[in-house]
Amino acid sequence: TNEFVAMMDLKSNLKSLQPHTVAVATTFLASFANFSTVGMIYGTYNSLFGGEKSSIIGKNVWKLLVSGMAVSLLSAMLVGLFVW
Repeated sequence: TNEFVAMMDLKSNLKSLQPHTVAVATTFLASFANFSTVGMIYGTYNSLFGGEKSSIIGKNVWKLLVSGMAVSLLSAMLVGLFVW
C-alpha cells in the first residue's frame, strides 16, 4: 500500500536527508495510520466475534483512522524532540 511506496521513496533519498528527518519520517511511516491497518483490525474482529459485532468497527472507521493518525503524529513528535 502507500506506506510501502513512501518507505521506498524515503530509502532512495536517505543520503540527502539529515538523520533527524529520517528518524521522524520513519517513525510516522511505520505507524497505524493507514487503511490497510483498519482493514486488518476489521478482518480480525470479524473472524473472532462474527459479523454482528464487527459492524461496530465498520461504523467507526473514521474514528480509527483519526486516532491512528494522532498517535502516529505524537510518536513522530516525540522522536523529533529526542533524536538530534
